[in-house]
Amino acid sequence: MNLFDRIVLTLYTLCLALLSIALFVVFLGIIPNKYLFFILDKVYNRWEYSIIALIFFLVSIRFLISGVKSQRGKVITKTTEMGEISISLSTIESLVERVASQNPSIKDLRTRVRKKDDQVYLFLKVTVLPDTVIPDTISKLQKSVKEYVENISGIKVLDVDVSVTNLSSVTKTKIEWQVKRGEK
Repeated sequence: MNLFDRIVLTLYTLCLALLSIALFVVFLGIIPNKYLFFILDKVYNRWEYSIIALIFFLVSIRFLISGVKSQRGKVITKTTEMGEISISLSTIESLVERVASQNPSIKDLRTRVRKKDDQVYLFLKVTVLPDTVIPDTISKLQKSVKEYVENISGIKVLDVDVSVTNLSSVTKTKIEWQVKRGEK
């Protein structure tokens, strides 16, 4: 949901909350119903209030459609002889992160998944350790990610695009150097 939608949703919710409180107070009899009729008499047959009602209706439809659309777009559904299987795109991201974390040359990873029908494109941004042979490491990463996601989820991976964004600035501690050299 973008910023504009959030602002509109906030205003919409505040207006509905105020309307709910007003109706609650009137229905409990705290405010005499003559005031309600007075207000209704003032707004009756006024086109300005019709426009406001129409805007509220359109905003309601907009949020209803965006809520249904956003849920539909975040899963991949496969139909089998036993029924439907829905796998969320966040599940695919978790699978990518799991297999990539097994690669000792990858320090940091950010994943984005885009679906096309019942297939996915994977976009990875990685930070690698210094002295890593980048073409070999990335090629192995692409292959392992593609195979792992396809084997585990059953979803075809169309592409695994990897962008190496940085080299890690890891400094080894004295203990790591001693262990590496065989000292203690």
